[in-house]
Amino acid sequence: MGCPFCNSQCLSQRIFFQNDKWLAFLSAPRHTRGHTILARLSSTQECPTQLDANNLSGLGDALSEVTKVIRQQYEPKDVLIASVRGDVKHFHIHLIPLNKEEEDAWRNVTGYKDSHLLEFLGSLERRRDFQVLELEAKGKSEEQQRKDAETELEPEIQQLRNKTGYKS
Repeated sequence: MGCPFCNSQCLSQRIFFQNDKWLAFLSAPRHTRGHTILARLSSTQECPTQLDANNLSGLGDALSEVTKVIRQQYEPKDVLIASVRGDVKHFHIHLIPLNKEEEDAWRNVTGYKDSHLLEFLGSLERRRDFQVLELEAKGKSEEQQRKDAETELEPEIQQLRNKTGYKS
């Protein structure tokens, strides 16, 4: 299949920001509302996989602009920035808006009144993975789930595009 980020055509429905070095799109399926992936565009024919000066070029500006839009759109208590590259080696960053109500509900159930942010994030990932597996067990492939999510996210993506001025 190749790198899904190098072939941004498969992401085109979810992209809401792009400059000469970076593109941002909503994750599908997502961990939280507004879960965004900021991916480095390739400056050569090779997939950008390394954390080096070339691949980090322009990150600050892109990160600042995309985070500002996420804050405007979702009004999170904070935005977590993480580089967790598992199966996809293309250099990218996850921007995960943290919703106070969702986190508070989790804290009440678990008894973690303070900190333990990593446990909260792990629970978000397990919940998302369970939802994906549950739908797969009902015959809906992950690819179909992604397409359904794109349709569901369309109004949200358009609002984000309006805020960034992105034209597909």
